Amino acid sequence: MKSILLFFVCLWILSSCKSYQTITPENLEDTSEENHQEIIKGNLMTLEKDAKIKVISKSSAELRLSYRSYSSDTLYANYNLPKNKFPVKVPIQEIEEIKVLKSDVKTTVILSAVGLGGFILVTAVSFSDFAPDIGIPF
Repeated sequence: MKSILLFFVCLWILSSCKSYQTITPENLEDTSEENHQEIIKGNLMTLEKDAKIKVISKSSAELRLSYRSYSSDTLYANYNLPKNKFPVKVPIQEIEEIKVLKSDVKTTVILSAVGLGGFILVTAVSFSDFAPDIGIPF
């Protein structure tokens, strides 16, 4: 039982956290429509095929997609479904923001430290004389 718990705790500590992050830190609200589309196209140029992206439209709808390619006025992608890859076309003029799924180092370090601290606490309590008194089933 302890070895299974130890395995899952180690697996959780070593796993990385991922989050959707903006590609460019520029404020797109202050730009003109033509400049906004050029910034979006520039963001699309930096993406690799099959990158997991979140497209936020001007109507505030969010689409989680797998990037394929783009043309001068359209983003081509697939919905992120396990087995079925449904293609979707998104007009670039309807895109407000694009975020890409990346590893978040800061969150990973914080959660790993918390997990490691919890693991040390559980291990210390389980091997001490205090554990049988509080009813921990180890």
